[in-house]
Amino acid sequence: MTISNQPEPATLVQLQQWMLASITNPQGLAAGLQHATIAHGRDASAMLVKGKVADVQAGLAVYANGYWLRLLACLQSDYPALRLHLGEDLFNFFCRSYLASFPPASYSLHDLGSHFTRFLRHTQRSAAREGHSLRFPLELALIEHARNCAQRAPGLEQTDYTAPDPMAVLLGAKTVISLPATTRLLLTAHPLSAFQPWLAAATVPGSARPQHPLVRATSCIAISRHRYHVSCHALEDWQFYALSAARRQARTLSHCAQAAARRCHMPVTEIHAKLSLWLPVASATGLLMTAQSTTTEQG
Repeated sequence: MTISNQPEPATLVQLQQWMLASITNPQGLAAGLQHATIAHGRDASAMLVKGKVADVQAGLAVYANGYWLRLLACLQSDYPALRLHLGEDLFNFFCRSYLASFPPASYSLHDLGSHFTRFLRHTQRSAAREGHSLRFPLELALIEHARNCAQRAPGLEQTDYTAPDPMAVLLGAKTVISLPATTRLLLTAHPLSAFQPWLAAATVPGSARPQHPLVRATSCIAISRHRYHVSCHALEDWQFYALSAARRQARTLSHCAQAAARRCHMPVTEIHAKLSLWLPVASATGLLMTAQSTTTEQG
């Protein structure tokens, strides 16, 4: 009886698992092959009994390179303005470092860059404190991430929501404010006008790089989506803090006015009146939702 030293051919499932472990390792194909050998107890020659190991590795390199280039292209698509600001090489360096720390863990590539801004803040925290040269691209990334989230979140387009009745609000009808998932609020050290040229230039291939902003000013920015169109809004501080009060759960108009008054050191009655007039405008741009009842709200 002859005993063959040839390993048994791998099943299709085993081959798929081994190949996935080989080509998706953040440290590269060599590390991936080593990991796959440990994880599955078979090396390349055991998984593919026909052909030379060197040929197998050369073939796998095509898939490994394509896999990581696809991930890089996804991040480039999500952060075009940051890519324009940093330049190709530096942006790709940050992307590769990010992917090494946060490899894909979701079925959707839309989630690939969900931790990118947190990664940038964490790794560049000390540099951002020393000067504002890195503070701007960090905030630019935050705005792009907020725009991406607003674009992909479930919105009001498929609902029967109607804007609030301004007269009812002014007459004191109890009004409850909530924020849709498409609204994002940001506090930045630069005005919205400093980010807009970069956001606009990133949409036009071959555009010249705008000038780096010199003006710094604490700014309140809101991102919203209305009829599938995402917009950026520069808010007054009382508007920002009133919306912030309803960010996690619905709040009454009075509660939002009181929260904004504490932060802005303004009379509650003044902010309440301003909010009553502003609510229909904010609702029309998709920033917030309101619900009203015939009950008179107690200030």
